[in-house]
Amino acid sequence: LLRSNCGSRPKFPNLKCKMQIKHNQFWLQYTRKTIPICFQPHSHINIYGIGLPRTGTNSLASGLSQLGISGENYCVLHNHKQIWDEPQISEIDATLDNTWKDADFEGVKSCNYRFFVQNDTYRDLEGFVSAKLSECTATKFILTHRANLELWTQSVRKTQSKLNQEKRMQMPDPISYQKQVAEHFQAAGILDKLLIIDLFQHPSESVWLDICRFLGMDTAGQMTEAFPHVNLQ
Repeated sequence: LLRSNCGSRPKFPNLKCKMQIKHNQFWLQYTRKTIPICFQPHSHINIYGIGLPRTGTNSLASGLSQLGISGENYCVLHNHKQIWDEPQISEIDATLDNTWKDADFEGVKSCNYRFFVQNDTYRDLEGFVSAKLSECTATKFILTHRANLELWTQSVRKTQSKLNQEKRMQMPDPISYQKQVAEHFQAAGILDKLLIIDLFQHPSESVWLDICRFLGMDTAGQMTEAFPHVNLQ
């Protein structure tokens, strides 16, 4: 199955798949694997993860990657950046002829979404949001939240202990930070560009649905795997 919201049907006369024009991406489903391949050549959306450390920022990056979105994830505690590459055509367990490989459009191998998860944006939230919106107006922000303040504090200290970080980083707690973020987006009139989600409390199906709806992706029903939980503790 291939899905897209493009105005015209791409020409793949020998492609051994069905094609349906719908919404904003292709889904190639063949035998055991389902790989999202986005195709929307006239739009570009940047997604920024702005949650605090130990609120599920790694999990968010992993989940966005499972949606077929490429990007990067920076953790201030580890001072480490991870690159999440987009799905490769070679990973699909299917037999495709040269018509697919020689397709005359650019969108088939890449997604017009890209994510940047940075859990140090608390240092200058207003400046960060303003700068990213000035770069690209089609920008969205996802705040990963953690309502249990005690468990969050324990998690931060445990992580810093493992990393031999004696001095605790100065950062707001998730509850006060959520309020700060919500108030800023509301005052700026851009609440529609913000999603606040708690990966520790919301069920997997709800997380997929909320994220896909927020991004305008009609793919939540295609996600059969649970939303990834990376180092949630």
